[in-house]
Amino acid sequence: MHIFHIPSWFPNELKKSSGCFFKAQIEGFATKFPENRNSIFLWGHSISIVQIRNLKQLIKTLTWRFKITKKIYSKNGALYLYSPSLIWPNKFGIGGYYKLKKSLIDSANIAINQNGKIDVIHGHACYPGGYLAALLSDALNVPYILSEHMGPFPFPVFMNGGKLNKNIKYALDKASIITAVSENLKNEISRFGYKDIKVLHNPVSHNFCKNLVSTRKKDEKNFNFLCVASLSEIKKLDILIKSFSELYKENKFVTLQIIGAGPLFVELKGLSNRLNLNKCLKFVGEVNYDEIQQYYLNSNCFVLVSESETFGLSFCEALLCGKPIISTPVGIAPDLIKRNCGVLVDIGDIKALTNAMRFIIKNYSDYKPITLRRNVLSLYGEEIYYKKLSRLYAGLNLN
Repeated sequence: MHIFHIPSWFPNELKKSSGCFFKAQIEGFATKFPENRNSIFLWGHSISIVQIRNLKQLIKTLTWRFKITKKIYSKNGALYLYSPSLIWPNKFGIGGYYKLKKSLIDSANIAINQNGKIDVIHGHACYPGGYLAALLSDALNVPYILSEHMGPFPFPVFMNGGKLNKNIKYALDKASIITAVSENLKNEISRFGYKDIKVLHNPVSHNFCKNLVSTRKKDEKNFNFLCVASLSEIKKLDILIKSFSELYKENKFVTLQIIGAGPLFVELKGLSNRLNLNKCLKFVGEVNYDEIQQYYLNSNCFVLVSESETFGLSFCEALLCGKPIISTPVGIAPDLIKRNCGVLVDIGDIKALTNAMRFIIKNYSDYKPITLRRNVLSLYGEEIYYKKLSRLYAGLNLN
């Protein structure tokens, strides 16, 4: 079987960790089922977007486009079709997504020449991946599966007068199968009339933090909290920083590292300065997916207090590294906490979050790394995911 993948997000020169889970999922499936052929269409993603009002990024984008050339290569069992294209809104006419459609079809034809007839198209997230999957499906008369990861669904930019943007609707309407990564997300999509949605959780790789034996910190004094999140309003990092500040007043041996980038960096950094947290709070910035494991290993506890999460892959990554979690009741966190993997707190509750951090420090020895790792693998291990996905692909191919 030949599966043609179109990821909406993918690691690139501008955002190194963007869509890293799509990359891991596709390559993982290709490795698990080598009898299938997998092709991946790429165009540059975040780095390719022309932003006239952001001069710094515009220069980066144009420099990237000037230097980069079309590439076709095989890696980890998948055929990569990299067709660099500048993207701007379709309303500006020639170029943008009109050009991307042509690049998509040209890349699909190359994939067909190398891997044979395309049996299934897989759009990873509604836009632009699902939208492009719908366009290619029309062109080749091949069914496609749409796996939704966008949350909360949809992003405000994809709503017009209380209704779904036409491109999002087009992607959903034409999909043969729609999957969501959690029951939460399934319910959000269902509000728009789409009822036959299957839940397909993200896969958790047993290779992540596999060598767990010596990862417990021996220094009982220092205690390091870690957060991996975009610096955006929905992640409520101001709540985390304020709660941590209260903890730091009574315990000078605690530290907090925040990995991620986003529009609120200046505001959050200013808050940290005003609370005199410069010595104990570090904004790490974006980190390559291959490097992030070390940050989990060097931490004691993972904290994420978002308003919303579609799944919460970072929860899984922390637990795979044997670290307990503190979270708001979003994504899969409630299911994990039921298995004694950490502590739940209400959204926006500074006092409760500070108490939760105190609790984890006091009861840290109760959280056994191997047990935490086994718990998350039993729920979301990659074996479970790949078997379900393989059955979905086979069902589409038979039809």
